[in-house]
Amino acid sequence: MNDIYTKVKVNTVFLEIFNSEKPEIQTNPEVKFSFVKEISNSEYLEIYNRVGWDFGWAGRLILNAFELEETLKSVKSNIYLMYFKGSPAGFYEFDLTNNENVELVYFGLFPEFYANRLGRYLISSAIENAFVLGANRLFLHTCEYDSPAALPFYKKSGFKVYKTIVEEEYYLSEFIEKNKKTVS
Repeated sequence: MNDIYTKVKVNTVFLEIFNSEKPEIQTNPEVKFSFVKEISNSEYLEIYNRVGWDFGWAGRLILNAFELEETLKSVKSNIYLMYFKGSPAGFYEFDLTNNENVELVYFGLFPEFYANRLGRYLISSAIENAFVLGANRLFLHTCEYDSPAALPFYKKSGFKVYKTIVEEEYYLSEFIEKNKKTVS
């Protein structure tokens, strides 16, 4: 990998929720969701970076253009955009490799919408859509580089921790350098 990315050890927490445990769906008439049927690499990366840049996300950035395009076109990848008062406000993405056990691979709000407390509607939509698609279980992971509010948020949303591991992941080198002293 080049100097743009750094592979680091990261404490990762895996969480899950089962269809039988799903909480009541949270709705707001000012919040709408749209399933993205087709998206270009550049459109996707704009959304991905708006959500993940502050957290050093690199998982999709390390893919070459062909790999990213194939991932986005795959029936195993479902992307949903969230709109607040008509403006794009965040997204989530499923990996449907196993329809019984759906993974929420990317999830988040655009920074300018943090103060609007919209995360509960975003996670509620993700939970609802995973089970509408036929999943019995929805799982995700978070780590020490994500927002400090992420783990408590997922737990409050009904997810339970089932595994904690240390794994090696790529992050933006600039992010790692900037956060060296604040993140262990």
